[in-house]
Amino acid sequence: MRYLLIIVAFILTGASFAQTDEVYYDAKGRKTGYWRKYYPNKQLKFEGRFEDDIEVGVFKYYHENGKLKTENTFRGKTGICYSKQYDQNGNLLAEGLYNKRQKDSVWTYYNEQGVKISQETYTKGKLHGPVITYFPNGKVAERIEYVNGVRQGVWEQFFEDGNRSISATYKADKLHGEATYYSVFGSVRAKGTYVEGVRHGDWFFYSDEGRPERKETYQNGFLVRMVEYSKKSAQ
Repeated sequence: MRYLLIIVAFILTGASFAQTDEVYYDAKGRKTGYWRKYYPNKQLKFEGRFEDDIEVGVFKYYHENGKLKTENTFRGKTGICYSKQYDQNGNLLAEGLYNKRQKDSVWTYYNEQGVKISQETYTKGKLHGPVITYFPNGKVAERIEYVNGVRQGVWEQFFEDGNRSISATYKADKLHGEATYYSVFGSVRAKGTYVEGVRHGDWFFYSDEGRPERKETYQNGFLVRMVEYSKKSAQ
């Protein structure tokens, strides 16, 4: 097979030359061979191999300071690759699967200290499944379900000690159905119903000790009535 090597050189100030990009095409104009491209400062920008216009093997992308930015490991010519992404200091920030350049399956994200901060589930580039965020101590901070890129299903938030702070449900990306809010002590602070993202019907509010404090009645998101309970009448 004949290969055509295209050499690209950019002239910089002072008539000095940048590192030459190494890019190859076959007789049909398809990318082929081992490619290398460079930043204007001559630092390697990315490297990897093409076969018949398809990325194969390991592709590496770099920050301008030379640190690894992304490493994509491909499964043959399927277009599926496992990706690891790093910050400019070399810390792993994210890892997960791409399928034909779209995020797929489980993706995990980390902070600069290497602690897992969130996990997302994708199908064909859209959030589909649980999305979970974590506290620095590793406990779950929030869990929410997605279907085809929109919030759909149970939504829960937690305090750092693991106790639940919110329990509600989304439908078509809007809060819909019963919702309960909790205090740090585990008691119910408020409960009521959402309809298409707004409060509707009776909402009940309680003290940290679980004592009824007031009832609010909503009509399509608007407060239409409120009843406050005295400590004596609530006993």
